[in-house]
Amino acid sequence: MKTTLMMAITINGMVAGSNDSTPWSNEEFANFEDCIAQHGNIIIGRRTFNLMASDDNFDKLAMCNKVIVVSSTHLPSTSGCTQTPSPKDALDILKQEGFDAAMIGGGTQLNSSFLQEGLVDEIIIDIEPYLFGNGIPLLSQIEGEFKLKLLSQKMLNQNSISLRYRIVK
Repeated sequence: MKTTLMMAITINGMVAGSNDSTPWSNEEFANFEDCIAQHGNIIIGRRTFNLMASDDNFDKLAMCNKVIVVSSTHLPSTSGCTQTPSPKDALDILKQEGFDAAMIGGGTQLNSSFLQEGLVDEIIIDIEPYLFGNGIPLLSQIEGEFKLKLLSQKMLNQNSISLRYRIVK
């Protein structure tokens, strides 16, 4: 199964401000939604789930057939969400349901877990024109190095760019 990790970041690698703010452009949000629609699924972590649930963002995922939350902590049931304890289990669920590609949509711990377990094939990074002095980084502590090969780049607007990389294995 091909897995794609997609995140919007600041120039200094933050996925959100310290207050969970994500002041991204409309074009970035549209790019994110397009990627979800192409995959038909999204895998998120507990913290991202909680943020989405508090903002009623699950209603905005109409283009998504499957939402999987990776968490060992029991979460309240939300329509359309499946919970599983590990990244590998999330991919197994998608395979069993006939998906051949998966989209990982954050957050920091989940991104790091998928990378550390060697379960990411591509990374799409949308760079937005911000610097956050304090914030939430793209990754938490990971071991090793990962070599990337640039596959494509596209301007989202006058100030934002989307970069697609393949992890060289």
